[in-house]
Amino acid sequence: MAKLDPRLRQLIAQEKPGARPGGLTAADVRAADAAVLSLQRPAPPLHSARDLTIPGSGGNLAAVTTRDLTRQGTSPAFQVLIYPMLDATASSASYRELGVGYGFTKEKSLWYFGQYLPDGSDRRDPRISPLLEHDLTGLPPTLVITAEYDPLRDDGEHYARAIRNVGGPADLRRYDGMIHGFFQMTGHVNAASQVQADIAAWISEQTGTPASGGRRAPSTSAAAARTEAAPLDEDDHQVDDHPVGRDADERVSPGRESNDGGSLGALGYS
Repeated sequence: MAKLDPRLRQLIAQEKPGARPGGLTAADVRAADAAVLSLQRPAPPLHSARDLTIPGSGGNLAAVTTRDLTRQGTSPAFQVLIYPMLDATASSASYRELGVGYGFTKEKSLWYFGQYLPDGSDRRDPRISPLLEHDLTGLPPTLVITAEYDPLRDDGEHYARAIRNVGGPADLRRYDGMIHGFFQMTGHVNAASQVQADIAAWISEQTGTPASGGRRAPSTSAAAARTEAAPLDEDDHQVDDHPVGRDADERVSPGRESNDGGSLGALGYS
């Protein structure tokens, strides 16, 4: 288990205990999403799966949208899920082990879901909790990014393995010593720039376009083949049989150069 990056520990220490997004309402969230997605103007027609991209709308939305479009026969070319929030019941082992003290908390996760779910919603509905979807066949190539000290870590890692369990292509990468939100922390940790470069290389590999510098990104097929079965328990939850810090298929240490390596696809982060 890697040590929590000291710069991130300092950021966490500056956060007020129990802090929530002050004054944020469901209407504020919808307005922000509309701005990001440019929904103030009519959306252009979707001519093909390659015309779909979902910038910053959340790993949950990207996963549900990709699954629904796949069933309609218009699957995106790929999906990238960055520490996605995939289980509205927040019941994984990483929620229990990392649910407080690491910036993003279990309480915040449940609060965010509560801002848009009507009272009485079934949080186990796969349209709300895609991790609990029974049929993940036919999904496009998938890259799942997780952080070692993130309550959402198990959501993403179990989802990637569930896709593989039905024969789907999924790469899973855990970043050592990182917390939820590190993707945007380019001013604080080197891993932020690294994960962005890693994602670009992976997308390049999926689309067959040159990676940065005009080189083709190397194949990730070997990493994709390293699979651990994630069995289902009686309630169809993924069983978490590993302690905090157990290896994902690829662990990426901050500062280490990564040479791993996708037409437009679904991109979402929570």
